[in-house]
Amino acid sequence: MEMNQIFAENLNKGEILSEYLVKAEAYKNSIQKFEGDMVSFKNFTKNRRELKTRQISLPGYKNTMCKACSSLCHEHCGLAETNGQVGHPELKSCACMSGDCCNVCKHSYSYHYHHSSIEVKTESYYEDFVDIDFQTKANYDNAKTAKEAKFTELKKVETEVEEKQKELEKIYEKLALVNKEIKRMSLQPHNDAYLDYLKVELKKLKDSDCDPNEKANLMKMLEKKEKDYILKKKMIEEAEKANKN
Repeated sequence: MEMNQIFAENLNKGEILSEYLVKAEAYKNSIQKFEGDMVSFKNFTKNRRELKTRQISLPGYKNTMCKACSSLCHEHCGLAETNGQVGHPELKSCACMSGDCCNVCKHSYSYHYHHSSIEVKTESYYEDFVDIDFQTKANYDNAKTAKEAKFTELKKVETEVEEKQKELEKIYEKLALVNKEIKRMSLQPHNDAYLDYLKVELKKLKDSDCDPNEKANLMKMLEKKEKDYILKKKMIEEAEKANKN
């Protein structure tokens, strides 16, 4: 492959790599922005404690009542449970009875029954709540989703960058081998054509009026090309020396 063809291939791969590097930088800036938004909107919940009251029914006690006259004949009766049955035989043993008659209302036990009272108690307690600011949560979720999407795109671009850098490595190796062959065959003092080419490109870029950020990225790329090429050339020359020895 002629030197000009290799230069053209290198330029094309380099331009593509530069585009990917610019994209990667843009994605990183976007990710940083969305991470900042997530920090700003992360406090979308607020804990709150509220004092409340509730009524509790406690086990009551039995009262002996008269169905005939609604009289409370014996409070807190200790007899066995009669399930509210009127005239239950157990009631003959109630403290208010003398035989079959009540000492209080004078009616027969057969009119009497047990009424179970229920004690109701009011108690205070705390209940915890989590209040959600749904607009702030939506902002947080949107920032999180956008960050994840940009991160996925960044990984794709970084893969492309890695592949393009490997392709450029192969081109540097071709350039170094061609340059070595030119140097071997030339009868005149040898100048490294590719390094001269890079110097020209660097000067043209420095004198250009392109966007400062784009210029900075391209400068870094060309400087890296020069460094990588010199390294590859050195490796080939050292390998050649080792083979001769």
